[in-house]
Amino acid sequence: LEPEIFSLKDRDEIQAEWELEVDLNEGVNTITILGRDQACNEDARVFTIIRDNTPPEINIVTPKDGDIFEPYEIVTVEVETESKASVFINGSIASVVKETTDGKSIFATDVDLEDVDLKIIVEAKDTAGNSAKKEITISAVEPVKTIRLKLWVNTAKFVKDNNPAPNLDPMPTTQSPPLPPDLVGNSYMPVRAIFEALGADVQWIDADRRVDVKLGDVFLQLWVDKVSTAKINGKEVKIIGADGKTVLYPTIVGGRTMLPLRFACESLGADVDWLPVEKAIEIVYPSEMK
Repeated sequence: LEPEIFSLKDRDEIQAEWELEVDLNEGVNTITILGRDQACNEDARVFTIIRDNTPPEINIVTPKDGDIFEPYEIVTVEVETESKASVFINGSIASVVKETTDGKSIFATDVDLEDVDLKIIVEAKDTAGNSAKKEITISAVEPVKTIRLKLWVNTAKFVKDNNPAPNLDPMPTTQSPPLPPDLVGNSYMPVRAIFEALGADVQWIDADRRVDVKLGDVFLQLWVDKVSTAKINGKEVKIIGADGKTVLYPTIVGGRTMLPLRFACESLGADVDWLPVEKAIEIVYPSEMK
């Protein structure tokens, strides 16, 4: 700007305005305005102007995208962003619960989860009017109940979750009879009673002399009459004994289908353990080895 000169006589009555456009950089800008009269008197004013075109960064601390909760659980959502920002979570204002570092804070509020997936939408708006949005999805899944069965070889006793269950008929066995001689020494169990105790659906397909078992996402198919091949979800597998080499097959005892205990249970995703103190076989579903 070029200086303008006014007559001293009228200097106190003269007012003027000056205007100048300046380019602001992102961040802090310092502008100094200097005024000087004809007598060389000066007055300076310094202004700090912050240019902020950067949207606030949103960090969803908890929960994480894809986390699983029980249906109808109350979930606390925690978000880290600029301390002076306004934060909304699914439309509700979130409150500051803790200050962190670098001018940031943790904001939180609760959301109600039902029995379906829930999309969590976080919106943050800073004091300069910049806004940002971030989304995650959490799921509601019923917890899987662990089922524990105990049974004893060559006895009809049967226990489910430490409670007596109806006796097994036929009873689990390793002997011949009732097993064919080539199956002696391998633990066989009555398929329907034990698998239904695990929550499985068991079907006998008489035309094919086949047993179909559906439990969770596993579909097991076995054929009677010395067929040593089974199918797990459509894939053929050999029925092998606990020693890792003996070829086994389903058989009929007293009109009931008997299956190789360890192979059948582990194929459905259960653990099979030996309890030496009780001399019992324990079947745990789902597997605790995962």
